[in-house]
Amino acid sequence: MAGTTTDTLGLYKPGIGEEDYGALVNANFDTLDSLQALGKTMYFSNFFPVGYIKDGTVDYSTEMQAALDAVDTLGGGRIWLNEAGTYKVGTALTIGDFTSIYLGPGVIVKLADAANVHIFTNKDYTNGNTDIKIYGAGTIDGNKTNQTAGQEARGVYLVRTTDSGVEGITVQDCEDHGIHFSLNGTEKGNYISNTLTQNNGLSDTSVGGSGVAVTNALEFRALNARSYGNNRAGFKPTGNHIEMTTCIASGNKDVGLTAPSSSFLVVNGGEYTANTSDVLADGIRLVATDRVILNGPNCSGNDGSGVMILNGCDNVTINGGQYYNNGQNATARAATSGRDGITIKNNGTVNTGINISNVQCFDTQGTKTQDYGIAIENTSNNITVTSSDLRNNQTGPLLNTSTGIDIRIDGEVRGVSYNNSDYISTTDLTGSTAETILESITIPADEFGKRNAFKVCAGGRITDVAAGLKTVRLEMDDGVTQLTSPVISTTGAEDWIVEMDVYAINQTAQNIFTRGWEGTTMNIQDYISGTIDFSNAVTVRITGQLANASDTIHARLWKVKAVK
Repeated sequence: MAGTTTDTLGLYKPGIGEEDYGALVNANFDTLDSLQALGKTMYFSNFFPVGYIKDGTVDYSTEMQAALDAVDTLGGGRIWLNEAGTYKVGTALTIGDFTSIYLGPGVIVKLADAANVHIFTNKDYTNGNTDIKIYGAGTIDGNKTNQTAGQEARGVYLVRTTDSGVEGITVQDCEDHGIHFSLNGTEKGNYISNTLTQNNGLSDTSVGGSGVAVTNALEFRALNARSYGNNRAGFKPTGNHIEMTTCIASGNKDVGLTAPSSSFLVVNGGEYTANTSDVLADGIRLVATDRVILNGPNCSGNDGSGVMILNGCDNVTINGGQYYNNGQNATARAATSGRDGITIKNNGTVNTGINISNVQCFDTQGTKTQDYGIAIENTSNNITVTSSDLRNNQTGPLLNTSTGIDIRIDGEVRGVSYNNSDYISTTDLTGSTAETILESITIPADEFGKRNAFKVCAGGRITDVAAGLKTVRLEMDDGVTQLTSPVISTTGAEDWIVEMDVYAINQTAQNIFTRGWEGTTMNIQDYISGTIDFSNAVTVRITGQLANASDTIHARLWKVKAVK
């Protein structure tokens, strides 16, 4: 085409016609202002030799870099590669300030065998670059099976950039991350939108291999981005002020989205589903992440939990969303793993200030895999769950083994009457003759002042192997005073159930009625004049004791129901 030959630097003004712009270019197009004013676009293909091949067999790194350098000389501009085909590159293509690169439909920029470099990166790693954009409908292909593991070769690698992003591009099969922003905690305005990152990461033992990685951001936005089948995370942004809006992460081998040691993370909708390969493959995983808002994501069908909140997460709000059919990996939960809709736990640092409302945490499968709707383990403080549906999980709606304080279940939480209540227990006592706690719950200080009464119910089965008493009792403890019910006792194999009804006279005095059955016979019935102080946190527990260690007491029901 006239006017688009190499001697014009490939500058072409659409809509003008087929005239030769060589003289005009040489005279006037030597500054960025004139380039922008006349709407000129430079074409990568203008730097290719006559009859260039588009089947991926010829390395065009030199020609493509020449085009980038030409635009950089002008102070920036736009470069197009709009002819469908595969273009091989064997060296990293470096981009200067104020440069946009368009890859059209059917365009594939593919890394050469054994090149072991990034495909697109910026020129100035020391000071950074500004206003770089890679956009269009084309593909960046890292050709990972022909690279060497551990070389950290990425599709797009932008270091200390500001106001830069990737739009609409597919980045796939990179040896390391598909897209990586490596920042210094001061750069703003970086983003991705409508991108697809898939099948990145070569080695199962390598650290890299996420679809999108962002390190030390001050501000980062992801909009309508998709990330499938990557070796590590779908998305792994770190830093401050990170926003993920209607993004999808599915089938990734580690986790859908994780933002470790970050602050001000907002997730608006989106899907973080079916992330797989081990029990740590959660939909969203927060580790030492604070000031987090999750607005209605779908976190379902993951091998681990829908959402895992682990170690030192503060001020986390989960508002709405679906967290169902998780726990797809059969491996039992461990110190850092879960199989629940939402799991809150730590193995070293306390979580605090977590508010969950209007969530649906259930299991719709014929053979259920999700242990609990919500599981609270280890020590966590200031947790509130309101207006949520936690029914129909494999083990129960809510697990609370936390030793923390101020864990509240308010509003209509379906499947749960009170903290850690209304679930089928699987606690067994065998092999010991010491009195042992089978189940317990801590009612927060002053909570009883909001209620008129509450009911405790526990039940199970006693297995008899050797002669001797098997006893069960209920206890209440305010940290100063402990009240103990009479015991249910039996020398044989029996079903058992024990109930306690508590009615307030005031905060420090209650009427307490207890009843207990072994088999179909009422074993105990008693009235206790209570002096438990509910202005303190009060623990309610069920205990069992064996005369012979070979016998077993099974706990199979544990329910605490608050009544206003």
